[in-house]
Amino acid sequence: MGIMLAATGGELTVTRTIATYTYGKFEVKLPEGQEKHTADNRIVDGYVYDPRRRGVLRGKFDIGFVRADVTIDLDAGTTDLESVVDAAQKRTTGDTFFEQDITGVGLGLTRPEVDFNVGDVVPVQIWGKQLDLPVTSIDWITDDDNRAGYKVHVGGQLISDAEALRAHNDPIRNAVLSEKRQRLRELKSITGEVDKAVKDSAAALELGKSAVATASQKKDEVVKALEDAEKAQKALEGLNTEFGKIKKVNDQLQNEAIDLNNAAIRVLGRAQTAQNRAIEALDKASKEHDSAIKKLDEATRLNQNTIHRVNQLQLRMIAADNEWTVEDRYIKIENKILDSAPTITAKGNWKGQISMFISYRTASAYIQTYDVDQHKRVWHEGRTLRHLDSTTVFYIVREDNT
Repeated sequence: MGIMLAATGGELTVTRTIATYTYGKFEVKLPEGQEKHTADNRIVDGYVYDPRRRGVLRGKFDIGFVRADVTIDLDAGTTDLESVVDAAQKRTTGDTFFEQDITGVGLGLTRPEVDFNVGDVVPVQIWGKQLDLPVTSIDWITDDDNRAGYKVHVGGQLISDAEALRAHNDPIRNAVLSEKRQRLRELKSITGEVDKAVKDSAAALELGKSAVATASQKKDEVVKALEDAEKAQKALEGLNTEFGKIKKVNDQLQNEAIDLNNAAIRVLGRAQTAQNRAIEALDKASKEHDSAIKKLDEATRLNQNTIHRVNQLQLRMIAADNEWTVEDRYIKIENKILDSAPTITAKGNWKGQISMFISYRTASAYIQTYDVDQHKRVWHEGRTLRHLDSTTVFYIVREDNT
């Protein structure tokens, strides 16, 4: 069974926009090995952001201050400055909320806490239109005749918050990038150690070859001396003894060189294993990062689509006092002089419906409703009553400007 609630009226709340200065702590995180020098540890860097928005009054009671600390990470190459300032400015941005209590026949055949619960978004039929509103409370009540029933409150808050979603996902993205850079630094360090071990092994091997060459040269000199004189036999025996010692030292040096070479090979093997593990971890982190980015993009797209659909069904309002001309993206109201009737113009090519509420100081108010299409774009009230007070236009945009 499909869910459809019905409301006969409701409360429309429009909050006022306030010009707001944003200020806070400005923290800079330096890369590893670098240090920031400060003259006084009690003093920290800060910033002040002035939006300079057009059309916002700056009187004594129209200026506010919002604190929001920001961070720039030079090692990770990320910053939350823009998102933090935007979120702080949106705290004081005027929003429009519709809310209403629904009881009895307005609930139809639906069963609260069975067909829907608090937090669900349900369709509500009002003034011939359908609005998707969040359920903010469900209460059990009784009337004067002791008949029991449910009272369901809908509306009064945002369906989704894109800023909160982005604030939740940004730390995850930054952590993945920081972990990736850390793995790369570890890989470079291991490669340097392997290169040093290989160089030490090569130097030891060259030393052994040099010792062998020296011993061979001494042996040749002794043999030549024995051929010149038989009396040098004793000297030859002494030289042979010396040669044996040298050979022993040479063998010992060769064995040490071989041991060093084997140790270097073992170190190289461990380094290769560590490098392979680091590459596997880096590939896994990269895949997880790509998957997180795709999920983040899909969630952002779905959130923006939902916000766009809700905005298309919002009831909007614009008002102008006498002798004032006021306009927004969709409507322009012209009250040129005190004695003339107002002129309302639909800007662009949007389609929808408008309701005009014209107030006179010397006569009763005048209310008229029109459909906005491609042919009807301008309305001029033909009543020429004097003392125009104000003009208010409520409108709903079904097809936006293209």
